[in-house]
Amino acid sequence: MAVVEKRPIDKGQIIHYFNLSKCIKDTKLRKELAGVHFYDQNFYTRIGERFDETQTIAFRVETEVVNHVEYLYTLDRRVEELEFKQKHFNRFWGTLTDTMKEYYSLRFDSTKGKPEDKDQLLDDFIISEILEIEEAAGYNIYKKEVTDQLLNFPEKIRRSLLNKKRKN
Repeated sequence: MAVVEKRPIDKGQIIHYFNLSKCIKDTKLRKELAGVHFYDQNFYTRIGERFDETQTIAFRVETEVVNHVEYLYTLDRRVEELEFKQKHFNRFWGTLTDTMKEYYSLRFDSTKGKPEDKDQLLDDFIISEILEIEEAAGYNIYKKEVTDQLLNFPEKIRRSLLNKKRKN
């Protein structure tokens, strides 16, 4: 099982939780732009110059498609992770009093200003909650990876058996 290392959280990581919806939107936009970029490429073989020599330059279908699909898959996983964190942070946010929400908004939401005084107890409270969310997100990602591996396992066995039959 993957071990989630507990490390100190800095103010920037707490601010990140106040901007999760923007991060989700940006990641989805990156995915959309990746598709546009991929299909804007030249898929044809062409003549080009490389190292002062004229060479044939080909679009490597296998490599490029695998890289593109892997990138899209990674972005999907990132969106899932961010949405998981946002869901649990919003659940935590709903349990806070109005005074606590105002303090955290002033302290960590860069658009709302700065609080007059720093309350270490409240800071420790939000840090402990974020650490729990990070640990749960890490476990959730690990669980999905193991599930994906198990779901693909029968396919790997089938391919292996087919390859053995072909060799015989």
